[in-house]
Amino acid sequence: IQIVVISRSPWATLVPSKRLSNPVAGSPPKDEHWDDWGTFIYELIERYDGDGIGDAFSMDHQVIKILSVQGEIEFPDHWSKWAGTFENYHRLLEVTSRYAKKAHTGVLIARAGASVGSFFDSDPPTDVIQQVAKTKPLAKRVFAFWDFSLNHHESYDLFAIHTNRDY
Repeated sequence: IQIVVISRSPWATLVPSKRLSNPVAGSPPKDEHWDDWGTFIYELIERYDGDGIGDAFSMDHQVIKILSVQGEIEFPDHWSKWAGTFENYHRLLEVTSRYAKKAHTGVLIARAGASVGSFFDSDPPTDVIQQVAKTKPLAKRVFAFWDFSLNHHESYDLFAIHTNRDY
Protein backbone atom coordinates (compact mmCIF):
# COMPACT_ATOMS: atom_id res chain seq x y z
CA ILE A 1 0.00 0.00 0.00
CA GLN A 2 1.11 3.53 -0.75
CA ILE A 3 0.01 6.20 1.72
CA VAL A 4 0.08 9.94 1.02
CA VAL A 5 0.73 12.13 4.06
CA ILE A 6 0.03 15.86 4.07
CA SER A 7 1.59 18.27 6.52
CA ARG A 8 -1.37 20.29 7.81
CA SER A 9 -2.49 21.08 11.31
CA PRO A 10 -4.66 23.64 13.11
CA TRP A 11 -1.72 24.44 15.43
CA ALA A 12 1.60 22.81 14.40
CA THR A 13 2.17 24.20 10.90
CA LEU A 14 3.24 27.64 9.72
CA VAL A 15 -0.17 28.11 8.15
CA PRO A 16 -3.07 26.64 10.18
CA SER A 17 -5.15 24.11 8.24
CA LYS A 18 -8.30 26.27 8.48
CA ARG A 19 -6.53 28.84 6.25
CA LEU A 20 -5.70 26.24 3.58
CA SER A 21 -8.55 26.41 1.10
CA ASN A 22 -7.35 23.50 -1.02
CA PRO A 23 -8.02 20.17 0.76
CA VAL A 24 -4.70 18.71 -0.45
CA ALA A 25 -2.63 21.77 0.45
CA GLY A 26 0.06 21.51 3.08
CA SER A 27 2.28 23.81 5.09
CA PRO A 28 5.68 23.24 6.70
CA PRO A 29 5.72 22.51 10.42
CA LYS A 30 6.57 25.38 12.75
CA ASP A 31 10.21 25.25 13.90
CA GLU A 32 9.26 23.72 17.24
CA HIS A 33 7.16 20.95 15.60
CA TRP A 34 9.50 19.29 13.09
CA ASP A 35 10.21 16.46 15.54
CA ASP A 36 6.46 16.13 16.22
CA TRP A 37 5.98 15.53 12.48
CA GLY A 38 8.77 12.95 12.62
CA THR A 39 7.22 11.22 15.62
CA PHE A 40 3.87 11.04 13.82
CA ILE A 41 5.61 9.43 10.81
CA TYR A 42 7.51 6.98 13.04
CA GLU A 43 4.31 5.92 14.84
CA LEU A 44 2.40 5.56 11.55
CA ILE A 45 5.04 3.27 10.03
CA GLU A 46 5.62 1.34 13.28
CA ARG A 47 1.88 0.67 13.61
CA TYR A 48 1.73 -1.02 10.20
CA ASP A 49 5.20 -2.59 9.80
CA GLY A 50 4.25 -6.11 10.95
CA ASP A 51 7.29 -6.58 13.20
CA GLY A 52 5.22 -7.51 16.27
CA ILE A 53 6.10 -4.32 18.18
CA GLY A 54 3.24 -1.86 18.60
CA ASP A 55 1.48 -3.16 15.50
CA ALA A 56 -2.18 -2.83 14.67
CA PHE A 57 -4.29 -5.80 15.77
CA SER A 58 -3.21 -9.06 14.07
CA MET A 59 -0.75 -7.28 11.77
CA ASP A 60 1.81 -9.82 10.59
CA HIS A 61 3.32 -8.15 7.54
CA GLN A 62 4.45 -4.70 6.37
CA VAL A 63 1.40 -2.86 5.04
CA ILE A 64 2.79 0.55 4.11
CA LYS A 65 5.41 -0.03 1.42
CA ILE A 66 5.56 3.53 0.06
CA LEU A 67 5.04 6.78 1.93
CA SER A 68 4.42 9.70 -0.41
CA VAL A 69 4.83 13.19 1.06
CA GLN A 70 2.23 15.72 -0.12
CA GLY A 71 1.01 15.77 -3.73
CA GLU A 72 1.72 17.94 -6.77
CA ILE A 73 3.99 20.02 -4.60
CA GLU A 74 5.08 22.27 -7.48
CA PHE A 75 1.69 23.95 -7.69
CA PRO A 76 1.19 27.07 -5.56
CA ASP A 77 -2.23 25.94 -4.29
CA HIS A 78 -0.63 22.85 -2.82
CA TRP A 79 2.47 24.29 -1.10
CA SER A 80 4.19 27.59 -1.91
CA LYS A 81 1.09 29.74 -1.56
CA TRP A 82 1.05 28.54 2.04
CA ALA A 83 4.61 29.51 3.06
CA GLY A 84 6.29 26.43 1.61
CA THR A 85 9.64 26.62 -0.20
CA PHE A 86 11.69 24.09 -2.15
CA GLU A 87 14.06 23.91 0.80
CA ASN A 88 11.48 23.28 3.50
CA TYR A 89 9.72 20.68 1.36
CA HIS A 90 12.98 18.77 1.14
CA ARG A 91 13.46 19.20 4.86
CA LEU A 92 10.00 17.62 5.25
CA LEU A 93 11.15 14.73 3.05
CA GLU A 94 14.37 14.34 5.03
CA VAL A 95 12.59 14.29 8.40
CA THR A 96 9.96 11.90 7.03
CA SER A 97 12.60 9.57 5.64
CA ARG A 98 14.72 9.56 8.80
CA TYR A 99 11.81 8.76 11.13
CA ALA A 100 10.07 6.31 8.77
CA LYS A 101 13.25 4.29 8.21
CA LYS A 102 13.91 4.27 11.96
CA ALA A 103 10.59 2.42 12.28
CA HIS A 104 11.12 0.14 9.26
CA THR A 105 14.13 0.22 6.95
CA GLY A 106 12.11 -1.24 4.07
CA VAL A 107 9.66 1.62 3.65
CA LEU A 108 10.24 3.75 0.54
CA ILE A 109 9.80 7.53 0.63
CA ALA A 110 8.28 9.09 -2.48
CA ARG A 111 8.76 12.69 -3.44
CA ALA A 112 5.28 14.12 -4.10
CA GLY A 113 3.54 13.02 -7.25
CA ALA A 114 4.56 15.52 -9.91
CA SER A 115 1.75 16.26 -12.31
CA VAL A 116 2.66 17.00 -15.89
CA GLY A 117 -0.99 17.49 -16.83
CA SER A 118 -1.34 17.36 -20.61
CA PHE A 119 1.97 19.11 -21.33
CA PHE A 120 3.65 16.07 -22.89
CA ASP A 121 0.58 14.82 -24.79
CA SER A 122 1.93 16.02 -28.14
CA ASP A 123 5.42 14.64 -27.43
CA PRO A 124 7.05 18.07 -27.79
CA PRO A 125 10.67 18.30 -28.91
CA THR A 126 13.31 19.26 -26.35
CA ASP A 127 13.65 22.84 -27.65
CA VAL A 128 9.91 23.44 -27.09
CA ILE A 129 10.12 22.05 -23.56
CA GLN A 130 13.12 24.28 -22.82
CA GLN A 131 11.36 27.35 -24.26
CA VAL A 132 8.20 26.75 -22.22
CA ALA A 133 10.29 26.17 -19.09
CA LYS A 134 11.93 29.58 -19.60
CA THR A 135 8.89 31.65 -20.53
CA LYS A 136 5.77 30.35 -18.79
CA PRO A 137 5.74 31.23 -15.05
CA LEU A 138 4.09 28.04 -13.82
CA ALA A 139 6.18 25.83 -16.10
CA LYS A 140 9.30 27.70 -15.01
CA ARG A 141 8.42 27.01 -11.37
CA VAL A 142 7.55 23.34 -12.01
CA PHE A 143 10.80 22.65 -13.86
CA ALA A 144 12.83 24.56 -11.25
CA PHE A 145 11.26 22.48 -8.46
CA TRP A 146 11.94 19.25 -10.36
CA ASP A 147 15.54 20.30 -10.92
CA PHE A 148 15.91 21.17 -7.23
CA SER A 149 14.41 17.81 -6.25
CA LEU A 150 16.67 15.84 -8.56
CA ASN A 151 19.68 17.63 -7.08
CA HIS A 152 18.50 16.77 -3.54
CA HIS A 153 17.58 13.14 -4.12
CA GLU A 154 19.17 11.92 -0.88
CA SER A 155 15.96 12.72 1.01
CA TYR A 156 13.71 10.32 -0.95
CA ASP A 157 13.75 6.96 -2.73
CA LEU A 158 11.20 7.55 -5.50
CA PHE A 159 10.26 10.53 -7.66
CA ALA A 160 6.59 10.03 -8.50
CA ILE A 161 5.17 11.47 -11.73
CA HIS A 162 1.62 11.23 -13.00
CA THR A 163 -0.52 12.67 -15.75
CA ASN A 164 -4.10 13.83 -15.65
CA ARG A 165 -5.00 11.96 -18.81
CA ASP A 166 -6.02 8.43 -19.71
CA TYR A 167 -3.47 6.78 -22.01
